[in-house]
Amino acid sequence: NYIQKQQLFYPQSNIEWFGVDLSPDMLKIAKSKTKNTNYYEVSAEQLDFENNYFDYIVCNFAFHQFENK
Repeated sequence: NYIQKQQLFYPQSNIEWFGVDLSPDMLKIAKSKTKNTNYYEVSAEQLDFENNYFDYIVCNFAFHQFENK
């Protein structure tokens, strides 16, 4: 889990972590491995955040699944 590894590298940071997946089963696994993380069961294309809300975004192994690339 990417977030899990990153949290190990930055244990004292003030980072607000987010995870997104369409699969409730995958989110359940991710939640069991991390703490202090906001998870959303939604398409990354449908996230409802203000423009420029995020400073950094990582997309692993998912781009091929997006309908609106």
